[in-house]
Amino acid sequence: MAAPARGGKQGRWRIPRHGSQCDRRSGAAGRRRADRRRPAERLPARRQSRRSAWRRGRAGARRVRSALPRARSARTCHARLASGRSLLVPRAGRPVATALHCRHSGSRVCPRPLAAASRRRRLEGDRARSRGVLGICRHRPCAASAPGWLQAPFRRWAGDRILRPEYRSRRHRRRPGRRGAARRRARGERAGGRRCARTGPDVGAGRTHGRFRGVARVNPESLLLTDLYQFTMLQAYFARAMNETAVFEFFVRKLPEQRNFLVAAGLEQVLDHLENARFSADELDWLRDCGRFRPDFVASLADWHFSGDVDALPEGTLCFADEPLLRVIAPTREAQLVETRIINLLQFQTMIAAKAVRCVLAAAGRTLVDFGLRRSHGAEAGLLSARASHLAGFTGTATVLAGKRWGIPLFGTMAHSYIEAHDSESESFEHFARSQPAGSTLLIDTYDTEQAARKLLTLLPKLAAEGRQVNAVRIDSGDLGEHARRVRAILDAGGQAQVRILASGNLDEYGIRDLLQAGAPIDGFGVGTRMNTSADKPYLDCAYKLQEYAGTPRRKRSEGKLTWPGRKRICRRYHADGTMAGDTLTVVGDQQAAGDLLLPVMRNGRRLAPSPPLSAVRAHLRDELARLPEPLQRLAAAPPYPVTVAPALKQLAEAADRATGLQP
Repeated sequence: MAAPARGGKQGRWRIPRHGSQCDRRSGAAGRRRADRRRPAERLPARRQSRRSAWRRGRAGARRVRSALPRARSARTCHARLASGRSLLVPRAGRPVATALHCRHSGSRVCPRPLAAASRRRRLEGDRARSRGVLGICRHRPCAASAPGWLQAPFRRWAGDRILRPEYRSRRHRRRPGRRGAARRRARGERAGGRRCARTGPDVGAGRTHGRFRGVARVNPESLLLTDLYQFTMLQAYFARAMNETAVFEFFVRKLPEQRNFLVAAGLEQVLDHLENARFSADELDWLRDCGRFRPDFVASLADWHFSGDVDALPEGTLCFADEPLLRVIAPTREAQLVETRIINLLQFQTMIAAKAVRCVLAAAGRTLVDFGLRRSHGAEAGLLSARASHLAGFTGTATVLAGKRWGIPLFGTMAHSYIEAHDSESESFEHFARSQPAGSTLLIDTYDTEQAARKLLTLLPKLAAEGRQVNAVRIDSGDLGEHARRVRAILDAGGQAQVRILASGNLDEYGIRDLLQAGAPIDGFGVGTRMNTSADKPYLDCAYKLQEYAGTPRRKRSEGKLTWPGRKRICRRYHADGTMAGDTLTVVGDQQAAGDLLLPVMRNGRRLAPSPPLSAVRAHLRDELARLPEPLQRLAAAPPYPVTVAPALKQLAEAADRATGLQP
């Protein structure tokens, strides 16, 4: 057994050597006498830490009293260690193997006392982190307990170091704190006297958790990025052991005004989320500590993963009111927890794609570029807007990450600040064009639009002689149509008819339509804020509702929010010329209607095939638009596209009403 240290303080222990007198003597008195005679171990002066040298003084090597006891692992040594003694193990509050080499994989450590867990400090040469000594991961847990003489932590000694000097430079070393630093931290002040930022009390738990102080970092794939009622329902389901197979469907109740159709988008991100969503240890700790949930319920979430099936409309498919875009078939708790994120992803990209495709129809084949990242409602919204707009037919985007992630062509010009930073406008044009060997687009409305176009006429021949090319000019303010006419006349008169004109500035499908109807000679448009926020209709009236539980159809009868029960199919009919004639909404298994637009995309939590590239989705949408009746392609409201409910679905709804005691 390990002997308690002098003074009898609880939790402070020393580990004697093999064969010491403490092993041979019996009784507490013998152990204390042996402990007093035990000399302190020390290293040569050249291998002792500079920080510990002042502690020794004239007394020579003596023990350094550390506030954090440490456990010493048995039979662990390594060439990098500064001492031949066994290794100091940080975070010994759980059984871990401190293997630095495969032959040490069986090394054992013992748990430290619970009281020591609140007094974590860093070891010299390394941080006390959960990944173990030197940051090496894949520690293997110890199956057997430590021997009897290794059952308690011990005190550190002067000269103890983790790494030899030649290896210490590769690891973080903590600088000695200045006097009063702990007092300032307790008052919440920095070294300069300013107050440190602190978060307010946790709303759910009613208290502050120190681990969440500082800058908030949002992980969009976190399962905590959801509504609270998802967890309260899950806990209630768990308490009643309710986890039968449930069927949920996502659909849009009614189309927004001036929208004759929608474009299904966002399926790829939904499948990514369902495949990869897991609870992290930190998230489970927070759920356990927040005070709202039972420990056994939180423990049941440790192995949570989505194991269900998904059927969905392919991205780029045209859809209408009450038609399911996606169906989830999974155990109730799994299908319920993913509701918020599914709505968030499908609603946003479907809304943006529907707005963007209207711009495509209005532009009549002209270049369209997404310029909306900076005023989007968040970084993720800006990134997904670039994807949804390109899916809908936009030529490219100015969002660089979208180009890297999905291969979307990138377009960019310059800002007014670049021109203002130069002494002359002509100089800024020349410098910028020479820095862009593949060709450039110049912004010409900083001072005087027409005068800038005339300056270009003198600059373009010089640049052409050097092999530099100006592809286009951009106009971003004023009367875009009138400026475009004047600039076009100036460029054509100077023999520069190949230079195109790009217009931007608060444009959407209506602005594009008005400019082109007025005959403005504009070759392309940069569309930003109004498209990326769907400014005229910034949301969809959509829902993700339970349609079946444990094999029994379910139906919502709320006023104004009536749903159709069961698993549904969308059967699309076509005229003889190939244009769309109408859709029929029916139940799975109805023999009176043929076909189904919803296709299986996931089984048992895994995709059946990789997501198609955006080029394939764009081609599919072009085919869909070619079959869309011409009145529905207009920007103005048209007679609604016919979506009929099959008799089989009506009969199922009546049966569901009777099962719940309601009159059909």
